[in-house]
Amino acid sequence: MDLVKLATGRRKVFYGWYIVAACATLTTFLATVIFSYSIYFAALRDAFGWSSTSTAAAFSFQRAQGGIAQPLAGFLVDRVGSRRMIFVGICIVGLGFVLFSRINDLWQFYVVILVISLGMSIGFASPFNAALVNWFRKGRSRALGLVWSGTPLSGLLLPIVAVLVITLGWRDAALISGITIWCVGLPLALVVRHRPEPYGYLPDGDAPPEAAGQERASAVQRAQAQPATGLTVRQAIRSRSYWILSLGLGAEGAVTTALLIHMVAYLKASGLSIGAASAVLSAVALSYFLGRLPFAAVGDRLDKRKLLVAIFAFEAVGFVAFGFADHIWTIGIFVVAVGLGHGAIVPLKPAAIADYMGTRSFASVAGVFDLPAVAGGIAGPVIMGLVFDWRGDYQLAIFGFAALMALMAPMTLMLRPARFGAAHSS
Repeated sequence: MDLVKLATGRRKVFYGWYIVAACATLTTFLATVIFSYSIYFAALRDAFGWSSTSTAAAFSFQRAQGGIAQPLAGFLVDRVGSRRMIFVGICIVGLGFVLFSRINDLWQFYVVILVISLGMSIGFASPFNAALVNWFRKGRSRALGLVWSGTPLSGLLLPIVAVLVITLGWRDAALISGITIWCVGLPLALVVRHRPEPYGYLPDGDAPPEAAGQERASAVQRAQAQPATGLTVRQAIRSRSYWILSLGLGAEGAVTTALLIHMVAYLKASGLSIGAASAVLSAVALSYFLGRLPFAAVGDRLDKRKLLVAIFAFEAVGFVAFGFADHIWTIGIFVVAVGLGHGAIVPLKPAAIADYMGTRSFASVAGVFDLPAVAGGIAGPVIMGLVFDWRGDYQLAIFGFAALMALMAPMTLMLRPARFGAAHSS
C-alpha cells in the first residue's frame, strides 16, 4: 500500500503534516552536523597542530563546493523529486562521517568535508523547502517555521557530541555520528513526497482525502493542468529582488557560518573550557526557537521586507556583543539576538523566495540564490582564521561582520512587490 494512503487512510490528517514532521526530525539531526563542526574544529586543531587558517580553509572549500552543487541540486530536485534527493544526500553525509573518523592528514580532512558538504547540498535544505512550498500555500510560513524549528532542537544533541568527543575521542564520535545519520535519516526520507497532486491532494489539504467523485477529480486535474506561477531561473536572476535577497541573505548566512565554525575556538581563547564553550554553542542552537516559533505563528502575515530589516539589525547588535565574550551578559545578548535573527531567517528565506520568485521553478531558483554569496562564504571562515593567526584574537573580524549586517538592513527596503508572468524580467 502507498505510504500516503497508509498514513491518511484511517485519520483525517493532511499528509503534508507528516512531511513536516519527517523534515523537522531530519533537520534536527542534519543541523547537528553543521553545529558540531565547531566542536570538531577545536579538537582537530589540538590533535594535529594545524593552524586556524588551514583548518578553517576546509569549511571555505565546503562553501565553494556548496555554491557549485546547489544550482545542480535545485535542478535535480525539480526533476527527480525531493524524496530521492534526500535519500541519496543522507547516504553521502553518513559516508562522509565514517570516512572522517579515519583521516590522518589535512588533505584527507578537506576531502571528507567536501563529501559531507556534497551530501548536505543534495539532501538538506533544497529538497525540504521544495516539498514544503509545493504542499503548502496559505500555511507555508507555518510549515517552514515548524520544520526549521528542528535546528534549535539540535542544541539538545550537541552536548552528546561534545561528551563523545571528550570521552571517546573525535574519531569514534564521528563514526557514531555517521551510523546514527543513516539509521535515523534513511527511513524518514521515505516519508517525503514532492508534490500533492499525484496523491489526490491540493496544497494545504484543500482536496481532503474523504472528498470523492467528480468534484475532487476535477479539482486535482485543474491543479495539474495549471503549472505553478513564478519566474524561470533566467527571469529571476534579471530581477532586482533576486539580487537584493541573494546578497542580503547570502551575507547573513556566510557571516553566521563563519562565527559558528570558530565559536568554540574563540570562546576557548576568551577563557572558557571546551565544555563551557560547547554549552554556549548549544544555547545558540536552542535560542533559534526565539525566531522560529514566532515566524511559524505569524510569518504568513508579516511584511518580509520589514522583517529582514529587523533581523539584520538584531544580528548586528548581537555580533558587537559577541566581540566582548569575556562577560557572561554580553554572551547572553549575543545568544538572544542571534536566536531572534538567524532563528527567523532560515524559514524566511524559502518563504521570501516563493513570495518574490514564485514556485514555478522554485528549487532551481533557490539553487542559484547563493551564487552571489559564494565568494563571501569562501572568505568568511578563512578571514576569521587569518585574523586570529595575525592578531591572536577574533575581535576585528567579528566587528567587521557586525558592520556588514548593519549595512544589509536598509538594502532590503528596496525590494519590489512580486509580479509573475511569462514576460516578466524586471
